[in-house]
Amino acid sequence: MTSRLIDALGARSGIVCVAGAGGKKTTMLRLARTHEGRVALTATSKIPQAFSRGDPDLLSLSGQAAAQDVLAHFGGERLVAYAGEPSRSARLRGANPDLIRTVHDRGGFAATYVKADGARMRLAKAHHDGEPRLIEGAAAVLLLASVRVVGKPLDDAAVHHHERFAELAGLPVGAPVTAQALGRVLAHQLSTIADAGHGRIVAVLNWPTTRPCWRRRAMSLLRYASAAPVTPSPSPRCWRTIPCAIFSIRAGARRRRCAAASGRRSGPGRRARHGPGGSR
Repeated sequence: MTSRLIDALGARSGIVCVAGAGGKKTTMLRLARTHEGRVALTATSKIPQAFSRGDPDLLSLSGQAAAQDVLAHFGGERLVAYAGEPSRSARLRGANPDLIRTVHDRGGFAATYVKADGARMRLAKAHHDGEPRLIEGAAAVLLLASVRVVGKPLDDAAVHHHERFAELAGLPVGAPVTAQALGRVLAHQLSTIADAGHGRIVAVLNWPTTRPCWRRRAMSLLRYASAAPVTPSPSPRCWRTIPCAIFSIRAGARRRRCAAASGRRSGPGRRARHGPGGSR
């Protein structure tokens, strides 16, 4: 993942929440490794106690931990990682959102990447009430989905909260997930997050390799997300361009494209044409 893509995602500074399914932790790590400044990795949802080999283990915080405790533990380290107390599932609970905000502000962090959602290793998910658990006033929200879910049965093996996904997508449980269905669910989630008043919102579509067939599938999904009706009808402020980054996390983003994820009109009679930062 290049520095250019960090800027395209709006993930260079501030608190960046990563939600959805299909690569949240990997995305956070790629961003953190590439960033030149001081970076924190944390979560408001449950998270494994360690990332991959060679990456930092997460400091487990007690419920009484204060920001100065976190900062004193890490000193001046460039890359730090912390979360809440251990849960019964051998994972760590999410940290308190107010604590995350305070640590970010007092610790001189250029960026804090927050896992704000859980998907149990599924490729896509639908949100219930209270999800994702975003930090108030986040600088950016990245909503992930894996293109690999297209064509798989709509069940619990591929989709987290699959019954809710079926309801939003207009598909029966067990039917193959289509690009149209995933586009409808993404459009609904994007408009809901936009209504909450956060900063930059970016849909991130991950596909497993740079093979052209997967890239075509991702672009097809974009078209369906652009045309998908949103129910209930969003407020007027949601009728704006929501950018989308399409990239392969595992392939190191050797090919990437940024485009408008939402064809929702940014004004009367005008279609959204530009991706992050304008035309590319």
